[in-house]
Amino acid sequence: MNLLWLRFNVLLILLFVTCFIGYQFITKYFMDYNEAGRYFDQEKFVVYHEQGVGFFGLLFFMSFTLLVWAARSVYQVMRKSKSGSERFRNELTQKNLK
Repeated sequence: MNLLWLRFNVLLILLFVTCFIGYQFITKYFMDYNEAGRYFDQEKFVVYHEQGVGFFGLLFFMSFTLLVWAARSVYQVMRKSKSGSERFRNELTQKNLK
């Protein structure tokens, strides 16, 4: 059960990180860049470069891949622990019947 708890927490952290990076990617993708590939945010006085879109896209793809891997891992541990507990119950009932 400890392994499941650890993998589930990693899954939640990866979900949060993936959502954050995805939000950054989408906001930077839809910014209105000028001909030089720059966007000036007048509220924050920050200049964003269009080159950052590819970087955040790559980060999003990598974090999403890790998220899918972690979800699959949690599913496998849950499935394995369920079948293990069923096997244990079957062994106990067979011993009680003898």
